[in-house]
Amino acid sequence: MVAWRETISGAVQICFNEIHAKAQLQGSCYVTSITSSTPSVAQWFTQDANGSSNISATAVCDAGAKNLVAAGYLQGLLRFPNTALAVDRLQDRGQWLTRSESALMDNMHGTRLTSFSSGRYVAKHVQQCLALTPKPILQNGRLPIWPAGLVGSISHSKTYAAAVATTSLQALGVDIETPGRITEALQPRLFTAKERHRLRGLPDSAATVAFAAKEAGFKAISPIVGEYVSFLEAEIDLEWRNNLFTIRYIGNNKAIEAVHDGVGHWSYVGDEILVIFGF
Repeated sequence: MVAWRETISGAVQICFNEIHAKAQLQGSCYVTSITSSTPSVAQWFTQDANGSSNISATAVCDAGAKNLVAAGYLQGLLRFPNTALAVDRLQDRGQWLTRSESALMDNMHGTRLTSFSSGRYVAKHVQQCLALTPKPILQNGRLPIWPAGLVGSISHSKTYAAAVATTSLQALGVDIETPGRITEALQPRLFTAKERHRLRGLPDSAATVAFAAKEAGFKAISPIVGEYVSFLEAEIDLEWRNNLFTIRYIGNNKAIEAVHDGVGHWSYVGDEILVIFGF
C-alpha cells in the first residue's frame, strides 16, 4: 500500500509503504518502511564518479510522523551533508537508554522524564543512520554532550521528540514548536522591529517558524562560543516560499557572526513545525 508519492525537482520519486517491510531504489532515493510500529527510514544517495553510492541524508520517523518525509523534508536535509534526522512521538523510552543516561533521569518525573528519554531515543537513531554505533548522550548542565566527531541537537514539543546529527558540519541545531505559542504580545520580546514588520506580510504561523529558527540557530552556535545569545541579538530572514531562512547576528560578539554562513530549513511534522539550522 503506497501511502504517498512525491516528485522532487521533477526527477526523483519517493514512495512510502506504511505496512509491509519493503525497500525501493528509485533514481537516487532509497526508502524502507519497517513496520507500522517501528521507525521508517528514508535515505538519499549520491553517486560518485566511480558509480559508488554514498548516503547524503537520512530521515527516520515513526508511523505517526510519516508526513515529515512526505512533506519533502529530505529535500531540506540535502542542504546538510552527512546529516541524519529522527522524529518520534513522545513516550517513555527509558528501556532503551544506557545506565549512564538513565542515571540522568533519577530526579525527573512525568513529562520531563518522557521528553528526556524520547530525546535520547531519537539521538540513538541518528547515530545509527550515520552508520555509527550508538553511544550515550550525556550532558553538561542542560546541554547534550555528543560523541567525538559528531555534532548534534535534540528538541521536543508536547507531541514529538526530534534529533539531528552530522559528521560534516561545524554546527547544527533543531527545534520543534507548536504553532500559536508566539502571540502578538510576546513578539516585541522575541523579534526586532524589522522582523515584526516582515512577519506582518506572512501567514500567522511565520512567527512560530521565526521563533523556532532562532532556537535552532542558538543551539547550533552556543556550544561553539560558550555563551547565550538573546533573541533581540539576531534577526531571521525567512524565504517563505522555499521553507528556508538565514540568521543575521546584530550583537557585539564577532565569533557569533559565524551564523551568517548557515542556512535553515523548516517543515511540518503533523501539526507542528520542525526547524533545522546548520553550517
